[in-house]
Amino acid sequence: LERVDLMLRTGEIDSRTHKSLVEDYEQELIRGLIELTRLRREAKDIRAKLRGLATKIRLGLERVSEYHSAVSATIKFTTRDVMVSLEGELLRAINSRMQSLEDTINDINIESEIYALVRVLGKISVNELGERVNEGLKEYLNDLSDKWALLKSEYMERISTLEEKISDVEMSLKENDVRFVIGEYDKITYEENRIKLERKLNSLRSEIEEIREKIDLIDARILKCFELLGGSS
Repeated sequence: LERVDLMLRTGEIDSRTHKSLVEDYEQELIRGLIELTRLRREAKDIRAKLRGLATKIRLGLERVSEYHSAVSATIKFTTRDVMVSLEGELLRAINSRMQSLEDTINDINIESEIYALVRVLGKISVNELGERVNEGLKEYLNDLSDKWALLKSEYMERISTLEEKISDVEMSLKENDVRFVIGEYDKITYEENRIKLERKLNSLRSEIEEIREKIDLIDARILKCFELLGGSS
């Protein structure tokens, strides 16, 4: 959708084509987002069941109701060692599956997904989606918000690091001035150092500005999503 908007601004497509493409893509986006929230909820349900099962196994239960009927037909338990071995295999398989689900649930691209969500919510009436879909969207938004809180913290740390670098460069600029004044640097060396340091300073400041703009944009989009959904679940 962003690409289609850009094509309109650059004159690659006319307004009629733009409108048609946007309508098509938005319908696909709505269907895809609703399906995504359903799959994420199912993944969480499965993860919760697997966690419960893993807990039972860790507590040393000799019978796990979810698996007993499947394995008892082919395996005859004659010793405690056999049962412990089986429990260990089941636990490893469950942990592997839980990790896979965890990776799937946490695989979130904040920028693209929050853009998609705010665009979808601006085009539909959440009251017409049904309670289950509505709750799924709220849960999804809460996940995005939680993920963004962590990522935002990393961005803020990055800004702090960049600000420290800016201070160092500013000190180097002052030092360069002093060395020129006392005659340690000639004019050519002084100008070369100044240009290099100012270029680095501008680059650092630009990066900070880009990060802050990104933070403000995503904050605003998440807030808008909460408003459109009527708050968090």
